Amino acid sequence: ADSATRSTLRSAIGTDGLGIISVSDIPGFSEMRRRLLPLAKRLAAQPLEVLARLEDEASQYNVGWSFGRELLDGHVDTRKGSFYANPNMDVPTEDVSLIERYPCYCRPNVWPAPGGDLEELEPAFKELGQLMYQVGMELLDACLMDERVEFNRDTVSDPACSRGRLLCYLPEQPEVVKVTEMSMMTSRMWCGWHTDHGSLTALCPAIYLDDGGREVACPVGRPGGSEGPSSPGLHIRTRSGALVRASIKQDALAF
Repeated sequence: ADSATRSTLRSAIGTDGLGIISVSDIPGFSEMRRRLLPLAKRLAAQPLEVLARLEDEASQYNVGWSFGRELLDGHVDTRKGSFYANPNMDVPTEDVSLIERYPCYCRPNVWPAPGGDLEELEPAFKELGQLMYQVGMELLDACLMDERVEFNRDTVSDPACSRGRLLCYLPEQPEVVKVTEMSMMTSRMWCGWHTDHGSLTALCPAIYLDDGGREVACPVGRPGGSEGPSSPGLHIRTRSGALVRASIKQDALAF
């Protein structure tokens, strides 16, 4: 990486950075994003029997469809549905001992049946997921500040362990909004505060759709307080404790 790139990386993920950086001008990315993300709404609207066939209990619901299987604020999370898959390989391993020991990562992918309403999901998920993975590898290469050391992908990432998550955030149900301000702020959060468990997370900017599937602008609420954010999107708690909403351009990937 050149000096300008190193400077950008240091400001983004260095001591005073937010721990996030965006990458733009990625060939094909915008088209792939628009092919895949609207399918999340179509997937979430499928009949229960269809969604049940896409679940994988043995993976602890880390493969295929997952809804109402996780906790948020100590309650069953019904605010979002997730579809998990490894975009790089359908069968990460055939080693039975590894599958039993690491079912969340080693179980094979589960896809909708071909010829159905969701047959576009598999190719769209794989093409965007693989692109995000490859750009991430290039970013890790740029993060290697010592030019005397050769970047070796095998030492930092195993394609068999990569995990893509397609999310569909569902409309807020009025009955779950509580009375107090703090509770209300928390109940409106689609995802709680967390630290990712991977070495590097690639984030694709969201697409907001109305009930008819038409794209709309991102809704904007009032600024978040110490209890939590009220506007959709990615929020970051800085090392000093400040709350920052990270705005990601639609044609860029964030890491």
